[in-house]
Amino acid sequence: MSKNHTGIWLDSKEAFVLKTTTDGRSTQHIHSDIETHERIKGEGKEYTRLGSVYIDPEKTHENRREHQAQQYFEKIAHELQDVDEFIVFGPAQMKQAFSSWIEEHRDFQKKLTATLTTDKMTENQIFDFIQDYYQKN
Repeated sequence: MSKNHTGIWLDSKEAFVLKTTTDGRSTQHIHSDIETHERIKGEGKEYTRLGSVYIDPEKTHENRREHQAQQYFEKIAHELQDVDEFIVFGPAQMKQAFSSWIEEHRDFQKKLTATLTTDKMTENQIFDFIQDYYQKN
């Protein structure tokens, strides 16, 4: 029985889930809703003053970003329901966060074969990377 091989290239903006089988390949492009906006100088204060108390919204932004990351990971995981094994790779820290999320979900733990660091890639480069990885391993 032939296994299908899947690779997930991701960063904080988008993910490409590329599945390969003997019949060909399919690609799913998933956009992230994670807010990455940074404060622009002159656009307003970074804090709120309520009487003599200063409220820093940093914790609120951090919680929102974490919740958005969880939703992003769930969208990616939805594409992994029918795969035998997969690798996760990408240029930034998001791949590590996703791998940690995978470790918390038993359905996917045994399917994850590797987490690797790569640069930004085109769809064809992602496909070639996945093929090379599975041929070597």
